[in-house]
Amino acid sequence: MSHPPLPPLDDTDRRILRALLADGGLSNNELAVRVGLTPGPCSRRVSRLKTSGVLRGFRAEVSPRALGYTIQAYISVSLADQGRDPSYRFVEQVLRKPQVVECHLMTGDPDFLLKVFAEDVEDFHRFVWTELNSLENVKTVRSAFVIETMASRALPLR
Repeated sequence: MSHPPLPPLDDTDRRILRALLADGGLSNNELAVRVGLTPGPCSRRVSRLKTSGVLRGFRAEVSPRALGYTIQAYISVSLADQGRDPSYRFVEQVLRKPQVVECHLMTGDPDFLLKVFAEDVEDFHRFVWTELNSLENVKTVRSAFVIETMASRALPLR
């Protein structure tokens, strides 16, 4: 899957991105003040960043514990057949599972790395044994629980 080239970013674009990474809930007027623009040009730049694919969206960051999730895990999955069609079918199936919040195609072994949330150990066990292992073409599944997230930060802007 090829991606169209992204537009070059100037210093003003980078100031906008830094401000939005720090606080994605800023109004356009607040953002404009922070980056030294008037509201109109600021809004046009944000729109351009969105339509070009540089800005991919805005999300609220919610505590998993507040939603009842006590388990965060990474699951590595190897497929029996790593062809294009079987791999795409696996991705389609796994993305229907609400517990899976990230799915990465990897080089080497494993084929995929999943980031998963579960309510507790029993919920995680049920997910792995009855939902993930039952998918066609799954060869091996290995998991590791997150004990504590030591750092999580936004992408560095160059």
